[in-house]
Amino acid sequence: RIGSDENVQYFFLALVWYMMAPVFPSLVPFIIFSALHVVHYLSGTFLGVVFPQVSQEVAAVQNHRSGTGRPAGNTGSGSTASLSAPARFALVLNNVSKNYSTRALDAVSLWEVAVVLPALILSAVTLRGSFIAPFVYVHFLRIRYVVSAKTQRAFHFVRVKLDHFFYPPTAHPSMPPFVTNVYGKARDFVVSFGEKAMQQPSPAAGQRTR
Repeated sequence: RIGSDENVQYFFLALVWYMMAPVFPSLVPFIIFSALHVVHYLSGTFLGVVFPQVSQEVAAVQNHRSGTGRPAGNTGSGSTASLSAPARFALVLNNVSKNYSTRALDAVSLWEVAVVLPALILSAVTLRGSFIAPFVYVHFLRIRYVVSAKTQRAFHFVRVKLDHFFYPPTAHPSMPPFVTNVYGKARDFVVSFGEKAMQQPSPAAGQRTR
């Protein structure tokens, strides 16, 4: 069960990257996660502890905006004009978290599939990185595919784009047939690999993460 926790998964992946030659694309997801955690901590904990009135001010504005609080004018408790600077900053952070967290996590999942894996393979082939890294990362993606709907959607998105590129009628007329065949076999292998992973019993059955 502990292995199905995404924090554990990324912790061990971070240890792997720490022990291997750095590949910059692999650090991008951690940068984004760190930024989101900072935003959540600042808005949800830090500002409320340092400035105790912030929680009440933000709650009043949110209640007013949702229609559950009493109407307020520019000087009322539901107006941002009367808020303290820390409360306005907290509102900005809350809006960033609300409006961009999901899109950021979707982007991370797509980046992990479409950018990090090719970068690790290229790094290994050009002898600039570890040969073990791609295999470790494939195992990581396999786990993520089982427990994360976002990773599944990322794989589906990449597959659709590659099918569009390699298969007629959308493929370029000069695309050699053997290239299409090689891609088809590689794609079918990856699909089969993922389906077998989904069929295996998992302690996290029925659970999905970001």
